[in-house]
Amino acid sequence: MASIQQSFMSPIGIACWPYLNAPDTKFASHGDPGSYKVDLKIPAAEAEDFLSSIEDFRDANLDGRKAKLPWKAELDENNKETGNILIRFAQKEFIKTSRGNMPMKILLIDGAKQVMTEVIGPGSTIRVKCNARIWTVKGETGLTLHPVVVQCTDLKESMSASSDGFDEVEGSFSSAGGGGVMPEATPGT
Repeated sequence: MASIQQSFMSPIGIACWPYLNAPDTKFASHGDPGSYKVDLKIPAAEAEDFLSSIEDFRDANLDGRKAKLPWKAELDENNKETGNILIRFAQKEFIKTSRGNMPMKILLIDGAKQVMTEVIGPGSTIRVKCNARIWTVKGETGLTLHPVVVQCTDLKESMSASSDGFDEVEGSFSSAGGGGVMPEATPGT
């Protein structure tokens, strides 16, 4: 079955575990792509219309067959539902084609629709324009939400040496590398 896709705009929500500026390559095998991804936390009542639209798209294209959907209820530490939905958006870093690897990027914009380069960290307020894509592989059917554009309306940058709460301690140990600049924390941590 060829893939079927349609564009959707999410409601505004909170970014959880975002890898939007750079792909997550932790589980990528040698030569395989990493993934740009984010889970968007939205109160269930506010997510209802968006999720219904995606379910309608699925139902219109699958003739009654079911497809695994990329969202779930958020659970607290006691395994009780919080009233929020976590919606997974994911896009491979590149797609392998007969002409080589085709890089995939996500356009990141601010609330004024200006391109942004700041790292979108956990807790940022965002919304996502995505392509919902139905796929079938080895008899399994699913639906993936591929982020195309992410609009950040309240930025929470990932932790860095300047925002970690520590002050420099005079006369203390300094790493052998000299300079001792702490690298940026990995997005999503």
